[in-house]
Amino acid sequence: AVDPHKLDRESRYRELLGGIFAECRRVLKADGRFVFTFHHWNPKAWTALTLALKHAGFVLVNYYVVHSESPISVHITNMNALLHDAILVLAPAGAAPEKAWDEVTAVNQDDSEAFVGDCAGLLGWLLATAPADADVAQTWRHRLG
Repeated sequence: AVDPHKLDRESRYRELLGGIFAECRRVLKADGRFVFTFHHWNPKAWTALTLALKHAGFVLVNYYVVHSESPISVHITNMNALLHDAILVLAPAGAAPEKAWDEVTAVNQDDSEAFVGDCAGLLGWLLATAPADADVAQTWRHRLG
């Protein structure tokens, strides 16, 4: 699923992610882990990710922030691009929690590494607390707005 950066049809991106994640959840063993990378500046993308994972039945058990691209990469030169990815480690909902997630009340938007880490932590908290879908969207808009 590729975000076209417009996200004018947020639900379509969520539908794409949701279908992928639902199939991953279906084939994952009860004690298995689902691991992938993600980064995005847009709160709509983080909302779509959160809701797709929530509805597929996943919780975040850990994350790692890694350097993703060289600042001189032709793909990101002269762009306001994130230089870091979050490696997200998820488990089926109901799995014994490996980590207690604290609410991230402020996301550092001045540093790529801190931004991605804060967003991953907020994702963990949102999946653990399972608020209503509208509250998920509002939380991301408020934290990244």
